[in-house]
Amino acid sequence: MLLNVSHLDYSFHTISGKYQVLSDISFSVAKGEFISIIGPKGCGKSTLLSVISGILPVSSGTIDRKINNIGYLVQKENLFEWRNCHTDSDIVTETYGMTAFSSPKNIFPYNCIEKRAELILSLAMEPDLVILDEPFNTLDYATRLDVGYSIRNLIKTYEKGGILVTNDLAEAIALSDKIIIMTPYPGRIKNIIDIKLTSVNSSPIDARNAPEFKDYFNKVWSVLIEH
Repeated sequence: MLLNVSHLDYSFHTISGKYQVLSDISFSVAKGEFISIIGPKGCGKSTLLSVISGILPVSSGTIDRKINNIGYLVQKENLFEWRNCHTDSDIVTETYGMTAFSSPKNIFPYNCIEKRAELILSLAMEPDLVILDEPFNTLDYATRLDVGYSIRNLIKTYEKGGILVTNDLAEAIALSDKIIIMTPYPGRIKNIIDIKLTSVNSSPIDARNAPEFKDYFNKVWSVLIEH
């Protein structure tokens, strides 16, 4: 097991009192496992990623990490505009054979797709766990499918772990082994749904054509909106 989160709480204090963001969160991520986290705005999805990565402290509960490096892609762009993208692209291509992430020589972040460049950087350090906080929102649809599929293959082939926060239910179902559905504030786990599709490996849209896909979509949606 790469990651085990047990009865995790996170809260902070303001002038008006204690503000609890997360409550009693428990789940695990195994080698080669890709999970997605979905839930309403403000339920603490991004905060949970920050606590898992160690950026924010645990208020109570435990996080057991059996990993050396974490690749963490946040929502906000954090690239140096004067740095060249090419070297990291070569590292990713040579290490994983993933041409979807390669960039031409002498291309800088402000001249290329910034999110793709950030993905290159997060993968170049060869992380054991890849954390993705709504990383594909600025990509065009075809690139979004291609990059998401490539990351899923990386997780599977190299037995890494993957955690994706997304608001796209179809994306979550197509990429994931399981989906964690969270409640509104304070964020709790409402349900964890295992995803087992019969067609996932041939192309970025293969999973969406699986006969079970529609049933999973309806199930996830019904859990998400139920009170």
